Amino acid sequence: MAGVHVSSHPLVRHKVARLRAADTRHRATLYRVLGRAHEFAAAADADPVGYDALLASAGIAVQLRAPMTPIVKLIFGADYDKTRLTEYAAVLAHARRMGVAIGALGHFLDSFEGGIKGVVK
Repeated sequence: MAGVHVSSHPLVRHKVARLRAADTRHRATLYRVLGRAHEFAAAADADPVGYDALLASAGIAVQLRAPMTPIVKLIFGADYDKTRLTEYAAVLAHARRMGVAIGALGHFLDSFEGGIKGVVK
């Protein structure tokens, strides 16, 4: 059919809008979870003995070259996608270097060009 574009069809536009909304909700949820992980990292800093005990009970080793990896393994699970764990640990490490305040990580990621991928880059 000449002159008809699939992207202009109302059903397609509706589905695209739903996908974008779902992506936005997913991102917001992920940012909240990472915010909690950021808070947990600060709590672990305040209680290193308790944190070490928690890591030992979970069978997670401390990695000096990647100090946030144990945090994300505790939050997401040690068997979670390794690429995602690495990205999330990089976000937490960057937030720490930048002095992102507790409770402000979500806003930081929202305002960072590219979000998580931008931080990792």
